[in-house]
Amino acid sequence: MKAHIINHTHWDREWRYPLWQTRLMLVDFLDELIRLMEEGKCDSFLMDGQAAPILDYLEMRPEMQERVKSLIGSGKLEIGPWYTLPDEYPVDGEALVRNLVWGHRAAGELGGVLKVGYTSFGWGQTAQLAQIYGGFGFDTAFIGKRVSSKRAPQSEFLWRSPDGTELITSRFGGLGRQNLYLKLHMSALLGVNWETNEWKEAGLRTGIVFHQCDREQMEQDFFRIDHPREFHPEMITPQRVESLWKTMDESLLSNDRLMMNGCDYTAYQPLFHDILERIKQVDPVKGRDWQVTTLSRYAELMRQKIDPASLNVVDGELRDGPAITVTGNALATRMHLKRLNKEAQNWLLRTAEPLSVMSSIIAEPPRREFLDMAWKFLLQSHPHDSINGVTQDETVSNVEDRLHQVIDLSKTVSSDAMAGILKTVDLSDFSKEDVLIAVFNTSPYEQDEVVDAWINMPLQDESSEQIPPPDGLQIYNADGSPADTQWLGCSDESYPVAQLHARPMGFKSKRHHLLFRTGPIKGCGYKIFKAAAIDYDSVKNVAWADVDSRTGNVLKSPNTLENEFFKVKMNSNGTFDLADKRLGKTFSGLNYFEDRGELGTYWSNRRPHEDRVYTSLGANAAVWAKENGPLQATLVSEVVMNIPVSGLRSLDKRSDQLKPLTLRTEVTLKSGCERVDVAVEFENNHEDHYLRVMLPTGIEKAEYADAGGHFIVDRRPIRPAGPSDEAVWPDMATLPQNQFVDLSDGESGFAVINDCFTEYEVLDNEERTLALSLLRSVQNWICTERVPSVYPSQKGGQCLGRHSYRYAIMPHKGSLHESKAALAGELFNTPLRPIQTNGHTGRLRSLDFSSLSLSNPQLRVSTVKPAEQRPTVVLRLYNPTGEKQKTQIRTAADIKEAWQVSLNEDRLGTLDVSGKSVTVELEPYKIATFEIDAGN
Repeated sequence: MKAHIINHTHWDREWRYPLWQTRLMLVDFLDELIRLMEEGKCDSFLMDGQAAPILDYLEMRPEMQERVKSLIGSGKLEIGPWYTLPDEYPVDGEALVRNLVWGHRAAGELGGVLKVGYTSFGWGQTAQLAQIYGGFGFDTAFIGKRVSSKRAPQSEFLWRSPDGTELITSRFGGLGRQNLYLKLHMSALLGVNWETNEWKEAGLRTGIVFHQCDREQMEQDFFRIDHPREFHPEMITPQRVESLWKTMDESLLSNDRLMMNGCDYTAYQPLFHDILERIKQVDPVKGRDWQVTTLSRYAELMRQKIDPASLNVVDGELRDGPAITVTGNALATRMHLKRLNKEAQNWLLRTAEPLSVMSSIIAEPPRREFLDMAWKFLLQSHPHDSINGVTQDETVSNVEDRLHQVIDLSKTVSSDAMAGILKTVDLSDFSKEDVLIAVFNTSPYEQDEVVDAWINMPLQDESSEQIPPPDGLQIYNADGSPADTQWLGCSDESYPVAQLHARPMGFKSKRHHLLFRTGPIKGCGYKIFKAAAIDYDSVKNVAWADVDSRTGNVLKSPNTLENEFFKVKMNSNGTFDLADKRLGKTFSGLNYFEDRGELGTYWSNRRPHEDRVYTSLGANAAVWAKENGPLQATLVSEVVMNIPVSGLRSLDKRSDQLKPLTLRTEVTLKSGCERVDVAVEFENNHEDHYLRVMLPTGIEKAEYADAGGHFIVDRRPIRPAGPSDEAVWPDMATLPQNQFVDLSDGESGFAVINDCFTEYEVLDNEERTLALSLLRSVQNWICTERVPSVYPSQKGGQCLGRHSYRYAIMPHKGSLHESKAALAGELFNTPLRPIQTNGHTGRLRSLDFSSLSLSNPQLRVSTVKPAEQRPTVVLRLYNPTGEKQKTQIRTAADIKEAWQVSLNEDRLGTLDVSGKSVTVELEPYKIATFEIDAGN
């Protein structure tokens, strides 16, 4: 019998303490660890499955690089495979892949990467993670929160992704990734039994303490600033050794038990060698061997001794309740941070990178150094504590700053790429004085949208006379035919015209705000339009509007919108009814608000004992029209809910003092559009509450909800899981989503597509009400195993301030896969980008251009990007359906060569090329990555 000890830590870049305080701790920890490893006093160490701590250390200690590389190269110090440790559900699936790509690259450059799936962190494991790990060549994994013992009775099980990829996986045992450390090590080190209440009171008795006690720092933790010089052998008894051994009783490897020696923010203990000798001395089972090993060696042992066919198979996502054990309610904390992350991801993944690819095919090479910098900031924002904001407020500010840097870098790269492309396009058929609009589509799928644009028409002279007149403007296609246009107004504006080699010149203009319909814009392409005065003789059979006249109205009455597909009626309480002409069905009472009390923590809900749940159903809303015309109209409702100002924790109730919460909803309907757009905005000045928007779908026969996931559509039952078939865990009813949620009974469906939500619930009622979380307002409270840190002066967890959400309701016929809802969710996150330019010469004679397109809309796009190490293009697709799907990838230039590649972009085999296209097939639920050489 053998105990396999793995020395490790769990090192958050920023959690309990802000980044630089944590960095200083890291430097001290690794200075000591490297010395001990070089002196032979620490045989091996697992750096938490990530590379970032080593990179952070070397940023402060660059002179240590060769010593660190020696330890990694020898296999003593294991780092990677991750770059940082993400929480999976709040981030994009593509960001998980890039995180592993970056982790492999960084660890490889430092001497070697851990080739084991290590996810002992995070709050739920997404269904396709086994396939993602398999795509990097892993066949074993160690996971934390959470798979239940009901699904996996033994510690080891076969984890299977929807595509069939299987990994031999361990869920650890009792006390998870820290069984040896918590069961024996800490108690022996400090002479206090960690498993008793004495631990809560003994903090000042064990050494020299340090605490800043001024007004600003008084809430911060105490620190012990000396280190133990000896341990307490009396704390290591035969009974406790046996109790430690039994933490792995559920393992199939009954004679090879995994002993994890480490915990959150714990350095390797120089006294551990002596502690281990004591364990061996008092072990009641003679001949039991205790030895230090590595995770790689233990994974190899699992492969040798476990027959995969004998393992219990666990399918799909690992997010088992109850909520407190999986910390499953963090999805709606600090929602502004998660919305900002989604914005950053959309700018980088769905705008900057595809535009860089377009530019590389027809104009200039990508700005790799800027894209890499953006990815660095993004991945440094994705550690599980960082992205969920379960931290002090200073850390959240740092994450916000990094995400803003991602957006700024992505906008810069996007602008540069579009400018480079436009400079290449031959617009010599137009004059230099013509005002042209290029609309860019960064999706490989065709888009046809109504674009919102502000267009600057030059003034003719100082008297501000203008052509066209200031009361209207029309958009024309490149062939001179008019496009549907709705003019909204104009203003006098002056601009500098900046340039690289001289100081800016001036430009006086009338800035016109208008809407226009683009017609189909090809995949990863652009289309050219011209802005000019309305020619009333030419605008036949198109929609148009100026200051005096219009061809129609989407607003049919003060509270009613109507187009070809829908009729929307705003109700007096601020809800609206949506009549679908295609389905012959009306969805009533949509978009009311619900607010309840919340006295839980960042991680788990807790309703007050005396809760009061408010809705806006009884509100008296103010309703008005915002704009109206032949292309688009918007109705606005404003409701006021008087709700408690806060919770009263000592009384376990909501406050009796009420304060108004004003919620404004804009409902927009566009002509020819098969969705209804909704925007919600409010200022939160309340604490300790949970606010949701409620959509009674009326799909009463629906038994499941389909939600956008990571490389999959996650189908989950409406009835939440529970401890038995008769009972449920109410707090496991709130579930993750990305881009869309859909309910269907097979005949009709109701989808909500969005770029902002992280969490939904479908109520198990007749209306099948879909609830979308707007915010979860909690105190700043950070856990430890025994004593929390509480920061009453920090209010960031309460989500005070302005919040805004954007989503669309999309009823449809049939099931999700029979509808366009999943594609619509993808395109909702990939908006068209209008750019103003003028006539000029160029080498590319195409006014309606596609650089890269796909033919099968059933396939979802994960990324269109420059390859990591080669001057080629990488396209990653996934098949969320249960049927094999085929698509043609078509490019603007002849394809020189194409390959199927791994997730790490290792070439697996060549593809048959036919001129400018290549045809590929994806098996059900498969992720597939392709590399294409189609340079300009």
